[in-house]
Amino acid sequence: MIMKERSVPRELIILRGLRPRMNFSESEESYYLYKEKGYEGEVNFDKWAVPLSVSEKVIFLNDVNLNQNNNHFQVDSFGISSGTLHHFEVKNLEGDYSIDKGKWISPSGNPVKNPLIQVDKTETLLNQLVNNHSIPLAVKSHLILINPEFHLYNVPSNLPIVYPAQMNRFRNSLLHNSWKIRNADIRAAEKLLALNIGESPYDSVPKYRYDELRKGMVCRGCG
Repeated sequence: MIMKERSVPRELIILRGLRPRMNFSESEESYYLYKEKGYEGEVNFDKWAVPLSVSEKVIFLNDVNLNQNNNHFQVDSFGISSGTLHHFEVKNLEGDYSIDKGKWISPSGNPVKNPLIQVDKTETLLNQLVNNHSIPLAVKSHLILINPEFHLYNVPSNLPIVYPAQMNRFRNSLLHNSWKIRNADIRAAEKLLALNIGESPYDSVPKYRYDELRKGMVCRGCG
């Protein structure tokens, strides 16, 4: 069951509209491509999750923005099943990454943000939120590395990571270990949905003036 569908983020819609009408700086272009790749990964996750969402065993809430004690955070996908709130953080990373003394190193050899720090922070806020609102769900987080062209070296054990090659086994495990959706699960999902604050307050789009933008129709093929 999908209780909240995913839609193209407002920020990405604006970036798509501005890109052919103004000259993005190098950093603006890099940010736009980052947002596109992230959204592509989330859409691919939704396709992978179809057998779960049609199974009548998992309730999905996609792209949820929440606030806990003035801490805003965004969740790519929730999966509610058998009294558990599965928190899915989806990353569309590509290439050979490695971990060195807790730091993630990109294929170019540069340090990048450790996504597990974000997962841990979100899990902490989610536990506070479900306790404060008496939502009877146990939080369980998963870092989903969706891109089949991704690999991670020097990985410590017992990390909440699902690698591309494990995706199908992970989905089968969720199906096997979940029972049919209960009324309690639906009520919990409705409570979470009621807490959704809509679009992120931290959108970042380039500054522009309408009279300086290139006008006219944009080709859907080439832009």
